[in-house]
Amino acid sequence: MQKKKAISLIVLVITIIVMVILAGTIIISINNNGIIEKTTSAVKQNNLKEVQTMAQMAWAEGYLANKRGVYLNEYIIAALEDNNVDMSKYYVEVTSSGAIVYQNSSLVGTYVEYNVAYTDVAIPGNEYSALNGWRIFSAIDNGDGTYSRVKLISTGMPIYLGYSVFYSSQNSGWWVTDSAKLNEYVNILKQTGGDGSYDCSNFQDGIKIAAGAYYNLETKTFRYGVEDLQPNQGYFTKVVTSNVEYSATSNSSTERTGGQLFNLFGNNAKVRLVTLPEVNLFIGRNDIDSMQAIPQEKDSLGLFRLASLSSVPNMTNFTAYTNEIYWISSPRPSSAIGTLEVVRISPSGSITSSISGSSCRPLIVLNSNVKVRLTDTNSNGVPEIQVVN
Repeated sequence: MQKKKAISLIVLVITIIVMVILAGTIIISINNNGIIEKTTSAVKQNNLKEVQTMAQMAWAEGYLANKRGVYLNEYIIAALEDNNVDMSKYYVEVTSSGAIVYQNSSLVGTYVEYNVAYTDVAIPGNEYSALNGWRIFSAIDNGDGTYSRVKLISTGMPIYLGYSVFYSSQNSGWWVTDSAKLNEYVNILKQTGGDGSYDCSNFQDGIKIAAGAYYNLETKTFRYGVEDLQPNQGYFTKVVTSNVEYSATSNSSTERTGGQLFNLFGNNAKVRLVTLPEVNLFIGRNDIDSMQAIPQEKDSLGLFRLASLSSVPNMTNFTAYTNEIYWISSPRPSSAIGTLEVVRISPSGSITSSISGSSCRPLIVLNSNVKVRLTDTNSNGVPEIQVVN
């Protein structure tokens, strides 16, 4: 009986040893076949699927911790950065049911051929052509040679749009005054990282103006020249749209809407101004309502810090930006009284706010379901955007 027990014990020990050896062999085999290596590589390379999984987990954790709006967005970004995700390569959209991660295209900052030329209203000597007047602000690479969620931003400042809280009854039809629309706009700011401390119970003029630049720039009328400019009106110096010139010397009408001047995609796109959350997301900030200056190393392309533009391709005479300010579609965050003001950006990247208008840089936003392809059809070295669906 004791002999049988001894044999059983020996068999058990041998079995355990064999199992350990087999387990080690399987692990080595799996590793050699690349499964573990591929998983590790996916984490190291921030594979889109891996980042999406991490973002969704962070969304669930943040939501359970009662984080909403900007706080939930910042929570997700911080969690991704803690996992060594390079947030300059990704864009996170927070929804009521989760987080959606998009991979930014390497084309950001690229000049594209867009048949709208113009004279800069702040520096009239800067004449932008169809080859250098527009750049890719954002785009999602679909992996099949097409891009979606494309946004173009003007290189310079083709228009001026005045606003005045002291003359809110004059020429202010483009302001948004409907409370439901204003709530929708504030929620857009919050969903893209907007600050939860905007005073939404008592809408002040800064929010009405900023919302107007977001929703109504497409239909807002601009006219040639600056003479006798009235409060809350806009103007341009010269714009050439699809080879039709609008200027003092042209025979065409010199009063056009923002859509007529800048939108070549029709119903596939809309024209508006960029928001403060979009700017901060672009430079990878956790605090997406930050009013801190944009560091040069975060915007070496000069998409927002226009002082970083030492030259512009295909432009013979270029005058550098030094003091020219443009305003964007955001009321000043974090202050109830500050919502009288609208955010502005200087060439050096400082972010301030004001109660008076200034130059503008239109943003052309293609609908999310529109796919485009970039092709150099004119062999000029500058890609042209073509809609493929």
